[in-house]
Amino acid sequence: MKKTIQNFLATGLAVIGGFLYSSHIHGQITGPNYPSSVSDKTGSGGKRYAWTNPMNAEALDNKYAFDSIPVYTLGPNGSNYSDSLKALGFGFAIQNDAIIQGVTVQVIGHCKLYGTAGVSGYINMVKHNVILDYRTSALQKAIPLQQWPTTSTTDDTVSTGNTCDSLWGVNWLPADINDPTFGASFYVAGNKATVYINAIRITVCYRTPSGIATMTRTSGAGLLFPNPSTGMVYAGVMGKYELMVYDVCGKEAYHSFLEDPQHVDLSFLSNGLYVVKLAGINVSNTQKLLIQK
Repeated sequence: MKKTIQNFLATGLAVIGGFLYSSHIHGQITGPNYPSSVSDKTGSGGKRYAWTNPMNAEALDNKYAFDSIPVYTLGPNGSNYSDSLKALGFGFAIQNDAIIQGVTVQVIGHCKLYGTAGVSGYINMVKHNVILDYRTSALQKAIPLQQWPTTSTTDDTVSTGNTCDSLWGVNWLPADINDPTFGASFYVAGNKATVYINAIRITVCYRTPSGIATMTRTSGAGLLFPNPSTGMVYAGVMGKYELMVYDVCGKEAYHSFLEDPQHVDLSFLSNGLYVVKLAGINVSNTQKLLIQK
């Protein structure tokens, strides 16, 4: 395998991945956007308490959705929980060929504590109207509400769930984020507290190919692009397949099982030349990939 890869790399870089490129990637930010709807979504487990006026979290206007969580003797279910504030319809319109780099969710509000017990808020993403699994740490961001102020309006805290380099463990396509059922949710776990939410908002960071002078397809056209790449690439393969990346010494640097076209984050790789193998029912392809950051 190592010798095969090294021989493949030795054939030169006149054509990379089946395309000739003169291009670069532009980073862009859109938002923060506010939701068109916020509703109360009942959860399971523990004691659950509904939000009052959840629609008040749709805009930064000092009108509040709030939830009061009473004292509770901890039992087998853990602690008290609020329902989820489910925010949808953020009105994004990101172009279809963009590569999503990260999603930032901000929850703005304050909290009144009535005891010493810990109280935390939790942000989750919503994809196609489904709140993504709160049991998976990559899909959830915790906020210690003890650090929030206890008074309203100008004292509200903006708590950020992840930053513009985080995908929350999800392969996002522009269509996912542009969909009216994309959004975020927020719930509270703890005891003896009233939480006031002024607004929930989302910012999205993405990159778009631009300045392409030439893009000449060859008989050995690659299925992974853009190429050269800063690390975020798109695998244009239908069905189930394996994606394997090897360095110049033939050592495997990445291996993943994928299904259908999707973006793949290889930004952790160092600058240099790699060989990518795609293998599946509908594909058997080997190409070079140049990482340039």
